[in-house]
Amino acid sequence: MSLPALQQTEAAPQATGQPGLNRAARLMRLLGPAAAGVWNELSAGETAHLRQAMTAGPIQPQAEDAAALRRALSRQPELPAGEPQNIWQRLCDLDADTLAGMLEGEHPQTLSLILSQMPAPGAAKLVHALPRPAAIKAMRGLMLLGPVHPATLKTIEGQLEGLAATRADRLKAAGAVGVARIFDRLSNGLETSFLKALETSDPGCGERIRAHMFTFDDLAALDPAAIQTVLSQIDRTVLALALKGAGKPVRDVFLRNMTKRAGELLVSEIEATGPVKRSRVEAARTEITDIARHLARRGDILAHDDIDDELIE
Repeated sequence: MSLPALQQTEAAPQATGQPGLNRAARLMRLLGPAAAGVWNELSAGETAHLRQAMTAGPIQPQAEDAAALRRALSRQPELPAGEPQNIWQRLCDLDADTLAGMLEGEHPQTLSLILSQMPAPGAAKLVHALPRPAAIKAMRGLMLLGPVHPATLKTIEGQLEGLAATRADRLKAAGAVGVARIFDRLSNGLETSFLKALETSDPGCGERIRAHMFTFDDLAALDPAAIQTVLSQIDRTVLALALKGAGKPVRDVFLRNMTKRAGELLVSEIEATGPVKRSRVEAARTEITDIARHLARRGDILAHDDIDDELIE
C-alpha cells in the first residue's frame, strides 16, 4: 500500500520560521556522527540554514533530547500503563529497520511528514535506518515542511494504521503457523487439551492454529516413499471414503503410488459408494491424517514443514 504524497510548493527554508526546519535540526543533532552521510549530501545553503536552526531555533535542549533517545533505544514506555498510544508512538515501538522496510518506496514528502510527527528519538532512528538516498530526500523535504492540513494528516494516519494492522495480522498468522507445527507433533490427547486451553484464554486462537495444522490436502505434498508408507497403514475402504470429493492433487498422489490394478479398484469403489454424508468423509480424512501425523512423529515420513528442508547425503 502506498501512502498519499504531500502536495507542497518548495521554497528555501527560513532559518527559524518553519517547524519542519527546526525538527530537521533536532533530528540531525540527535543523530550526531550517524548524520555524516546526510550532511555530506546537503548543499551549502541547506547546511547553513540547518546549522543556524540548530543554534537559534526553539529546539528542545540537547540533554533532554539525549535522554529521550536513550529511552527510545531501550524501549522504555513513555505513556502510563494502560493509556492507548497513537500511531506515531506505536511506530516508535517498532524496530527501526522493520519500519524502514514498511515505508520502502514511499514518496519523500510523505516520509518527511512522518518524520515531523513521530517522537524525535524514533524519527532519528528511522532516518538512520532508511536507505541513504531516501533519508536525504526526506530530510530535505522536512526542512521545507510547513504546517500540514489536518485532512492530509488524518489520511496518512489512517493509511499508517492500516499498515500497522496488516503487520500485526501477519505476525499473528506467523505465530499460529509456528504453534501449528508444534501441535502436528503432539499426540491427539495433548493436542486437544492444549487447543482447549488456548481457546479458553484467547477465543479464536484454536481456529487460527487448526488452519495451519497438517491437513488431508497436505498429503499431496508428500514424497512417493511417504505416501506408500501411509498406504501400508490404512484401510482401502477408508481411503475410498476419504477421497470422495477430494481435490485432484491429493487423489492423484495416492493413485500414482498404487499398481494400476489397485488404482482401478479404488476408483471403482469411490464411484460405487454414491452420495455420502460429509461427516463420514471428514471422519475418514481425519483418520488418515492422524495416521500420517503419527508416522511423522515417529520419523517414518517427513512432516509437511520438513519437505523443503534440504537433505544431504
